[in-house]
Amino acid sequence: MVERRLREETGFGLSDVQALQHLGRRSSADAGADPVRLGDVADGLGLSQSATSRLTARLRRQGLITSSAVDHDRRGVQMLLTPAGHAAMRRTASRYEQAVRDAVRDLGSQEMDPLLWHFLTGESDELRGSVRGTVAVTGPRTQRLI
Repeated sequence: MVERRLREETGFGLSDVQALQHLGRRSSADAGADPVRLGDVADGLGLSQSATSRLTARLRRQGLITSSAVDHDRRGVQMLLTPAGHAAMRRTASRYEQAVRDAVRDLGSQEMDPLLWHFLTGESDELRGSVRGTVAVTGPRTQRLI
């Protein structure tokens, strides 16, 4: 549902939007920016190296990222968002967040863990009771929130 909605509204798929956001948080094409290694993107998105390579090749062909070999490790690849990549990230960010919120709401909030509901939707959980020590999904990994 989120994938289809993003494609219809932005022309980008879920992995594209997540990659742009990940790269946007960590890099820019401005002078002095630190490039992001391919392996860091793969880890951050929970994708395999090969899937991440295909994804970033697609973004590079669209002019949204630049890539180059890592200076001290010629086998490594590092990337930066281009100005067009930053613009695409800004255009898609709010639509991505809203599509995720809507999808979570459609799951049936009454049966969901209150901390997870709050994390995914940003809505208050005051009426849902205490959530101290609850585990919430934060991406490819989980984190205990205290």
